[in-house]
Amino acid sequence: MSQSDSEKRPIEHVVLFKFKDISADYYASIQQQVRNMKDTMEGILEISFGKTFTTERSKGYTHGLRAKLINREYLPVYAMHDSHLKLVELFNSIRLEPPVALDWEYEFVV
Repeated sequence: MSQSDSEKRPIEHVVLFKFKDISADYYASIQQQVRNMKDTMEGILEISFGKTFTTERSKGYTHGLRAKLINREYLPVYAMHDSHLKLVELFNSIRLEPPVALDWEYEFVV
């Protein structure tokens, strides 16, 4: 597959976090900020954020964020957008250690 074909494929952006304990209200405000990103940022097809319910296998990671973007060209747009930068600042204030992030292009979907 050529690079131009590759650049047309959607990508997944996944980030895993280890957060301090946060209140239900604080969690709800984060959820709302994540939802708002889809409405304010070009290139997001889907976005979600949540707390793990499988703590016995999460290796200390407590929360995850997943964004499906139109293609890899939108990753720097996403990374530098004001909505994302505000969320990063918020996450940095409650994280226990740096997050783990992965990005991949769709090879296939079944």
